[in-house]
Amino acid sequence: MDDKAIQIIQFMDIVEKLCYVKRFATLKNRNRERDSDHIMKLSFLVLMVSDFLENYIDKTKLFELALVHDLAEADTGDVSYMEQYNNSKIIEQKKAKELEVISAYCNRLPLSLSNKIFNLFMEYEKGTSIESKIIQSLDKLEGDLQCCKDKNVKMYCNHGAFLSRISALKEHIYSNKTGEQIIYALENTILKHSEKILGSSQKTPKDK
Repeated sequence: MDDKAIQIIQFMDIVEKLCYVKRFATLKNRNRERDSDHIMKLSFLVLMVSDFLENYIDKTKLFELALVHDLAEADTGDVSYMEQYNNSKIIEQKKAKELEVISAYCNRLPLSLSNKIFNLFMEYEKGTSIESKIIQSLDKLEGDLQCCKDKNVKMYCNHGAFLSRISALKEHIYSNKTGEQIIYALENTILKHSEKILGSSQKTPKDK
């Protein structure tokens, strides 16, 4: 049992690295968002949304998937949606590197925990369950919401990647994937806010 405790404690050093990984968006105080910030906010989103989900959901698994989904970025770093947009090579490299890293991480853990974390990570990546589809959707929606809060939105509001996310909201990609009305409502609300920000950012100084 002591060996398992040591492995768990050492693994927490990996988890801590998520506190250093910077993401593309900034927070309201203009600090760069970190992976740990995103995972915390996604977890709160899960907490607030879960009671309104209509499908039978394993709520524990929702939180587990939210915690694990970006774990590999502790070593690979974050690759923003802007960088991935229309770039299949970067997407393939990202997936391959993350699989390599998550496999190495799991080799450091007791077997049962190793299998659990690896399987959760792959379940999220492949979207093989309703829970993973919900976390994939909320992950994207949390990112969209953060972009709307970003005071530097002018820097990327006309980027094709940003506009494609707007299109995804309009087409209800995430609620169609999950069949959940609360996600449909989130899409609508974030879309309205996004369009407001987009319209405001495109005004000239004179217009303002």
